[in-house]
Amino acid sequence: MIKESKKNIIFKDLAELFIYMEIDEKIPTISQLVDKYEVGTGTVQAALQSLTFSGAVELQNFGSKGTRIVSKDIKRLVELVGTVYFTGIMPLPYSKHFEGLSTGLHYVLNKPSFQVNFSYQSGSHLRIKKVLTNEVDFTITSLETAEKAIKNNPELEIYEILEEESYISKHMFIFNKDFENDNDGNKVMRIGIDTSSPDQSMMTIEYCVGKNIQLIPIEYTNTLECLKENQIDGAIWSGGDVSDEFNIEEIEEYNGKQKTRAAFVGKEDNLRFKKFFNNFFNLDEVREIQNDVINGNIMPNY
Repeated sequence: MIKESKKNIIFKDLAELFIYMEIDEKIPTISQLVDKYEVGTGTVQAALQSLTFSGAVELQNFGSKGTRIVSKDIKRLVELVGTVYFTGIMPLPYSKHFEGLSTGLHYVLNKPSFQVNFSYQSGSHLRIKKVLTNEVDFTITSLETAEKAIKNNPELEIYEILEEESYISKHMFIFNKDFENDNDGNKVMRIGIDTSSPDQSMMTIEYCVGKNIQLIPIEYTNTLECLKENQIDGAIWSGGDVSDEFNIEEIEEYNGKQKTRAAFVGKEDNLRFKKFFNNFFNLDEVREIQNDVINGNIMPNY
């Protein structure tokens, strides 16, 4: 196996560094780079010279103010760096909306120059926790959940917000028809609640105020199965269309844009991912692919 030269290693490392730096920002000094890479001055200067000759970045020496970035071509810098890898965590794709969103992100955020490895987990607070502990670069939640998370964790940031019904279509209360037929007004209704989902938990508790109910812990993605197996009588649901075997009660007050819009959440200081995301994320393309999946025009692929 051919060992990569020190100059090429420094060349790629500096190319990635310049992606995240701002115009007019002072770059590290030659002596700092010499100490960092443990090489001679000539090797560092050659790497910098190669970068400027490539047209990826223009540097200018301002004397005592140091050498600063005058201009840069981010796409060219990305090409020079080679493939860069990131990680994201998504809700479990139990609905057409989530399947479409996952498919859109798979196409948009996986290019020859960078790859995003996705994992999937229910429970937005668990996904947020993985962002906070630097296990992943970003997650997706409802806009409402994202805003609440930022209030409690100011180091978080919303990178992007999608349009209405990009996260879910609408919230509804679904319940077994058998229960409705048997209900005499006094019977306790068993309502499924997923405590790992802040949105579902909050709406369930609000919906049940003043009602004769018993809360039954469930996993949200198993809601329909729990209903069919008579483990619960009803639950808040946002996973799209349901079969005729259930009754549906639409809940308009839970279908505002804060709950139906998808939000990309990451750490404010994750400059590495933010630069790539801001320069390569195509919101319109994601939404177009999501709609194609929802409407059955293309198969989900994630």
